[in-house]
Amino acid sequence: MSETIDIQTAEQCMAEAIALADDATAPQRPLISDWIARVEQFSELCERVGYRTSIAVLGNALLAKAANPRVDVFSLKASADHPGAFDARRSAERVLVPASQRSAFHLGVTGPQPLNNQPFFRSQRIESRMVVRPNAQPLIDLLLTNLQEIALMRRPEAIEALAGFVIVRRRYVPVYPTTSGAYAVDTFERLAAACERFVAARSEGGGRAQACAAGLLDATFGDPLVRLGRRNEPDRDAPGDIGLRTRDGDDAPYGQVLEVRDKPVHDYTIQPVAQKAAAAGVPKAAVIAIAHDQGPVDERACADAARAIGVDLRLFTSWRDLIASLSAWSPVPERTWVECAISSITSRLEQIGLPAETVSEWLAAVEVPQVAT
Repeated sequence: MSETIDIQTAEQCMAEAIALADDATAPQRPLISDWIARVEQFSELCERVGYRTSIAVLGNALLAKAANPRVDVFSLKASADHPGAFDARRSAERVLVPASQRSAFHLGVTGPQPLNNQPFFRSQRIESRMVVRPNAQPLIDLLLTNLQEIALMRRPEAIEALAGFVIVRRRYVPVYPTTSGAYAVDTFERLAAACERFVAARSEGGGRAQACAAGLLDATFGDPLVRLGRRNEPDRDAPGDIGLRTRDGDDAPYGQVLEVRDKPVHDYTIQPVAQKAAAAGVPKAAVIAIAHDQGPVDERACADAARAIGVDLRLFTSWRDLIASLSAWSPVPERTWVECAISSITSRLEQIGLPAETVSEWLAAVEVPQVAT
């Protein structure tokens, strides 16, 4: 028999845990101290193996157990064939994520759907046989050990453990540098060169290229119309890395979608972009292919094949071409557009969850060097 999480009850439990975490004496409590150590160990292992979604899974299990002691904390979906199965996404998205944003603790991943990642989004239940990379098996084993402890908890214990979780995860909130607002980059050419060097230096899972592309779109169309997905996000909300809406509002349809690739693309890898757009009813698509070793592509053949299925397809193989195309539609002066793009790229780097060091590197590439006094 499945269980449900009452959202108001979960919010109350979350508020109690945060109030405990705010108490400077809380770490002196034995159970909170124990879970501070557990979450520290778990967080460090998540960072090493790169499965940061596990952080949100652990926090959500504590929240669910506090809100409804009858839940099976190993379950991910209410359809799981096991007593106490519950919809883990519901409590994570409606309670845990908003609380993390209000009270500044990090869930390991950014975005409104933290459980929508491998290896959890297809699984019914957390088990040792979940398919993960070999180096991540110790993390799954440790997660199962912690879940076994949570399964034995009563409500007050779960709230104290959740407070320990909040205390530790507050330390993982990145502190981003502030911009001076004095930019050395003030022309389209210099902006293109800065983007090229910045993305070529390190990919970070495609995050740098996606943030740059989204920031450039923001400068032309305004950020309310530009939706940037998370890195490696499944094509559920939009058939592409970036979606350009026809009007403001989350329910507005997409007029164009863009895929950003910082690795070489070929004719046969471009056509699926048009096919996804066509299936979603989006009339325009673009591929931003900016790998430094990008080879020739038959753009005309790709465009013709896309048009045959009702999609206008455009290929950009350099930041210079993309900036020229976008800036041509802007009524503002060149320098104003460039400064807006720089600011938007900075914001998008933060939004996509890249570390503070990456933002610092970007600002160092575009700002006027500070003179020591």
